[in-house]
Amino acid sequence: MSRSPVIKGIYSAGAKYGYLLFRSGFQLVKDWYLSEGGFEGPRKLWGEKAPDQKWADIFLEKTAVQIKDYMKKENRPLSTSFLFDNSQ
Repeated sequence: MSRSPVIKGIYSAGAKYGYLLFRSGFQLVKDWYLSEGGFEGPRKLWGEKAPDQKWADIFLEKTAVQIKDYMKKENRPLSTSFLFDNSQ
């Protein structure tokens, strides 16, 4: 999945595909590098579904922290148009 919004400083669940993962029930979306013996390609957005409510609460808290940290940034995009930008 494209991670260009993440490179620009957008939180993982707010990037176009990260948002789709989150809306599809993945409570935690993260920027991830999965080493596969030299054939891994670029970094990826990775979504995780919680196995139970305890983990769902933990994952949703981590997502909330991503959003809060993003909102504190001074030079962040002022709209959510990046969610639906097809040029990624």
